[in-house]
Amino acid sequence: PTTTASVLRVALLLRLLVPLDASLNWVLSDLLTAREVSQHVRHGFWYLAVVVRIVAWAAAATSALALSGFDVSSMITAWGFAGFAVTLSMQQVIKDLFNTFRLFLNRPFDEGDEVNLGGGLGNGIVKAVDLTHTTVAMLNSNQELLVPNVQIADGKVENYSRMEGRRRGMIE
Repeated sequence: PTTTASVLRVALLLRLLVPLDASLNWVLSDLLTAREVSQHVRHGFWYLAVVVRIVAWAAAATSALALSGFDVSSMITAWGFAGFAVTLSMQQVIKDLFNTFRLFLNRPFDEGDEVNLGGGLGNGIVKAVDLTHTTVAMLNSNQELLVPNVQIADGKVENYSRMEGRRRGMIE
């Protein structure tokens, strides 16, 4: 391709990517301000957004080189191997992030809610929701329990604070 056509293609690519980057920032900030979340979760989502931006800009740089006439087949292969290696090495972290995201969207409980997490854990008051775990103050044992978000997202959660007409009584 001619030099002018290559420059125009790269300019068009950048013209499309800059608003996408800005819209990602807007959606993330809107999502985090719409729901009250802990500082750890907020930082985790911002780090995830940074990773998405880096990947998007790296793909744009590779596309710009390809549009300029460079052979990028070896670069694309290297990106594939790097992505595969990172995915394998960060498998548990990625799983924790997606389960935290599931909890964030489903919102089965808020901080201060009384919940039963099932699995024999018992009842407790939710103290905090972080990236990898939820802190619950157990009512029956006076302990703080750190429950992995994977376990909560895959299990049964009863939120007593959201039940209407719940009856509590003493049996004598």
